[in-house]
Amino acid sequence: MAGRTPLLVAACAALALAQPTDVCAATGIELWLLFAMPTVPRSSPSARAYLGRTLDHVVAQLPASPAEPTYGRVGCLVVNMRPGEHAEFEVARARYAHVAAISFEDVRAADAGDTVGSAAAAPPMTATAERHARIRRHTRDVASLLRHAHGRSRLLLLLDDDVRLCPLALLAIQHFVRRADTRDADWLSMRVSYASSGVLLHNNNEDVPALADHLIREQASHPQDHLTTLFMLGFAPSHLPPPMAPSAD
Repeated sequence: MAGRTPLLVAACAALALAQPTDVCAATGIELWLLFAMPTVPRSSPSARAYLGRTLDHVVAQLPASPAEPTYGRVGCLVVNMRPGEHAEFEVARARYAHVAAISFEDVRAADAGDTVGSAAAAPPMTATAERHARIRRHTRDVASLLRHAHGRSRLLLLLDDDVRLCPLALLAIQHFVRRADTRDADWLSMRVSYASSGVLLHNNNEDVPALADHLIREQASHPQDHLTTLFMLGFAPSHLPPPMAPSAD
């Protein structure tokens, strides 16, 4: 990564918790930006409608008029990481079937990629070990999403399935990208939110698969959002909390 700008921090109020390149089905134009969203089912009944609410905010941001410069050049890829188990995903797929810019696809992250080993073949785990196993699985989910989405747009923005875009988010992202391109057209990554959401990468080179490889390789040491920060910083570990320690209980 020598010579690359490792981190561009954008304090963005527009994101709130706040294969060949794809083209828009409606216009046939190459995608400039792809929102990439992994999604998993929730067990709590009160949380099960989260995905539809999140997508409502994405749809509200999609350019609706051919007069807009990004019309037909912004898409959203929603990837179900638990095929056959995610009822809310199927509801959302049916609800937004008429929106050409949103693609619903199923991908299962292989548990064989767990660098710590298969829980099924191990003795019963402690509570801490179970929590770490869930963290590693989430990391593998994100890596699988990145590999699945690679090459389908010029830029890729990671979004959590329970993070809602605020009004004017797309305009803010265009502004930040324009400023970053002016400073260094070969910038590595940009964060316009926090945690797992709002990480912006070039999707027409090898940056996205490089991040996916990094997540798989280091999944046992830190949660996915910490590992992504580490990647953005050019692998400067002093910025991060101590690694996850094996359970002693």
